[in-house]
Amino acid sequence: MNKINWFPGHMAKALNNILSTKKVDLVIQVLDARAIEISSNKELIKNFNKPTINIAMKSDLSIAKRDENIIYVSKLDNNVKRIVITAMNNLMKEKIVHLKEKGLLKPHFHCMIIGLPNLGKSTLINLLLGRNKTEVSNKPGVTRHNSLIKINDTFSIYDTPGIMSKNVNDIKEGYILSLINCVPQKIVPMEDVLEFAFEYYKKYFFNDMHKIFAINKDTTFDNFVETVSIKNNFLTNNAEIDILRCHNYLYEKFVNSSLFKVNYEMINK
Repeated sequence: MNKINWFPGHMAKALNNILSTKKVDLVIQVLDARAIEISSNKELIKNFNKPTINIAMKSDLSIAKRDENIIYVSKLDNNVKRIVITAMNNLMKEKIVHLKEKGLLKPHFHCMIIGLPNLGKSTLINLLLGRNKTEVSNKPGVTRHNSLIKINDTFSIYDTPGIMSKNVNDIKEGYILSLINCVPQKIVPMEDVLEFAFEYYKKYFFNDMHKIFAINKDTTFDNFVETVSIKNNFLTNNAEIDILRCHNYLYEKFVNSSLFKVNYEMINK
């Protein structure tokens, strides 16, 4: 697997819209706290020569070591708006002072918010607004077009669609992008993603896996699927294991789930 080829026509158009936006004063890149490096869209960020804030969503699902240069956010937090707007003000502080010295007493800035599909961009905007104004879904790519939303008297934010313009050169990155729900199920084979997840969780989170699924250290993926199928009565009319039904069940459990806190990038260490 050299690259995830998921770039339909509407995404090409969306990318062009993002890159052609004229008035952008600062950029917010949304990341997944469970996979900071893998969810970073550096190929897109480098197109903007603007001050940038990195915000890692779903911090409540992560055990990754925190970087002081990143703001970690959970939808459960009550102070997200204050923290993020403070960071935006600090980033633009010198420019605000400069503009006020030139006579512009109430400068207003436009912020481009970007990130891979389904990382939580709309959720973040909802938290900043304090209400549910933007559309949120578990399906990647819900936001289809740029929209400018006023946050306060100083900042407005472009809500952009998630763009999978990231080059994926490692099969493990493809699996992890699937596990954080950045790419549709059809792009990376479900069984491969599930087997990767099973081996990863068994290695690093065995106690949790044992507690939830009653696995042993010598349990193989095939044994695991069979056990889960029998326990949940995923059987055909001929009393055979209904593998597809079990895979769908496990996919719902593993992908973007909150079974336990993880750090997907520890797999490469």
